[in-house]
Amino acid sequence: MGAAIPFALAILGALQSEEAAGTYHVEFQCPAEPVFSIPAGTYEGGITVTITGDEGSRIYYTTNGEEPGIRSKLYQGPVRIGPGLTVLQAIAVDQEGGSSAIVEAIYNVSEISGVFLCFIQTLRQLVRLTRG
Repeated sequence: MGAAIPFALAILGALQSEEAAGTYHVEFQCPAEPVFSIPAGTYEGGITVTITGDEGSRIYYTTNGEEPGIRSKLYQGPVRIGPGLTVLQAIAVDQEGGSSAIVEAIYNVSEISGVFLCFIQTLRQLVRLTRG
């Protein structure tokens, strides 16, 4: 929101009007910040993040730490975050071109340990055996 106080004066040859002034308040409606389904933090084995925003706005995101904009990836479905450090950033842009503030979450995802993977595979085999 801002305020502007323009002044106007008309001059025609030697004639000059009186000064006119007015105060105008201008408000811009921007979309709300996008929301990540999973908060920033440390996770094991990979995660999938859903991004939501205002109805009618488009969400653009990056996963490399660069600021998102309209030339970034357009969100079309859940974002898979694999092992490693990932900086997820997103911005919402409405139909008039107004944009939200950038939101960011840093995910530190470790790989599932070999022992845990072995346990999962053994469990799957047991389930198959009991089903016949």
